[in-house]
Amino acid sequence: ALSLPSQEQAAVTVERFSFTPERLSSALARSDHLGTAVEILRSVSSIFVHSYDVWHVGLNMAFLAVFGIALERRLGQWKYATLYGAAGVLTCAVYF
Repeated sequence: ALSLPSQEQAAVTVERFSFTPERLSSALARSDHLGTAVEILRSVSSIFVHSYDVWHVGLNMAFLAVFGIALERRLGQWKYATLYGAAGVLTCAVYF
C-alpha cells in the first residue's frame, strides 16, 4: 500500500536534498572541497525535491503538464531534459 510521508519526514527529505546558499558559502569559506561538491550536487537534486507543500507540488506538476509536454514535443527529449536541468542549476546559481 502506498502511504505518504509525515510532514516531518517530508521536511527532512526536502532539507537533505535542497540547495541553500548558506551551506555552499560555509563550505567555500572552510575550503571544504567535498562539502562544496555536495552543495553543488544539491543544486541538481533541488530541481526535483524542493517543497513538501501539496499545493506547490501540484501547481508545478500542472505547469509541467501544460507547458512542459508541449515544449518537449517541440525540442525533443534530450534538448528538453538539458534545458530543464540547466534552468534548475542556473536558478540555484542566481539564488546563490
